[in-house]
Amino acid sequence: MEFSNHHFIVPISIIITALAITIRETASQTLLNGNNVAETPTPQGAGYFVAKPPRRTGSPKSAIGSQKSAVINQFVDGHNRARASVGVPPVSWNESVAAYAEAYAAQRAGDCEMEHSEGPYGENIAEGYGELKASDAVNMWVGERPYYDHASNSCTGGEECGHYTQVVWRDTTSIGCAREVCRNGWMFVTCNYYPPGNYIGERPY
Repeated sequence: MEFSNHHFIVPISIIITALAITIRETASQTLLNGNNVAETPTPQGAGYFVAKPPRRTGSPKSAIGSQKSAVINQFVDGHNRARASVGVPPVSWNESVAAYAEAYAAQRAGDCEMEHSEGPYGENIAEGYGELKASDAVNMWVGERPYYDHASNSCTGGEECGHYTQVVWRDTTSIGCAREVCRNGWMFVTCNYYPPGNYIGERPY
């Protein structure tokens, strides 16, 4: 679902939106609700870069496997760097959770709507107009760290921080993520977390 696609890129603008979700028993809850939107300023006169779906060129299975492994590493390493910085154990890749993420991302290919799956896992989603790498999505979620105040267990300044707290949730032990190029040229990214986090009233670590 995620594979490298090389382009010669002029100045571009990437717009990413992200949402976080958590499930506790039968109720869906988030630490704090809200949208997180980040925009890279576009130089005057520059346009948007639209990512085209990767061509299926019949690459050898070994090459495809290598690409997939590289993307998995981006997801896992990005999470684990953030987790190590606050002293929580690393997460590992979970193929069952990843299969769930892939199936849901495929469902979003037609409309690329920023909607959660309402499934059994914790979930972060993101969307980018243009190429959105696995590391880009994780960096967006981790970028909320300055807005999380551990002492009060709350987001500060009216900012969103629930995506970050899910990334560093101590009790989460494994993740599964996926990317999908949508029909409109946007890219949808989802990461699912097992066990889920962001329980109301509980600190992530």
